[in-house]
Amino acid sequence: MSNIYLDTLCSDQDRRNALYHGDIFVYSPSAATKPLCGLAEQLINEAFAPHDPRTIDSVLSMEECAVILAKLKPAFIHHPQCKRLLPEIICSIGGDPNVIYFDVARCVLQHT
Repeated sequence: MSNIYLDTLCSDQDRRNALYHGDIFVYSPSAATKPLCGLAEQLINEAFAPHDPRTIDSVLSMEECAVILAKLKPAFIHHPQCKRLLPEIICSIGGDPNVIYFDVARCVLQHT
């Protein structure tokens, strides 16, 4: 049976073991995560301007949205602010960014 941990701080090794056994870690919004969400919102709004991205399906076709998203995803992943914020988020939950390979698309714990 899997466990769900809410705002749990633990060592990287304990978190890694739990994740590999199917457990889930959920963290509340924090000072470290809010700027990343703000960056995402800003880039999404810019990408779909002048339209509201929340109702974009009423304005653009799925194919048109896919073209925009194909440019938006790498712009977000490789944004300098994103690369600066991810290590802060890792540290905020007790992780060590020096032993964790990270990118926006996936966070993978390195085997040590």
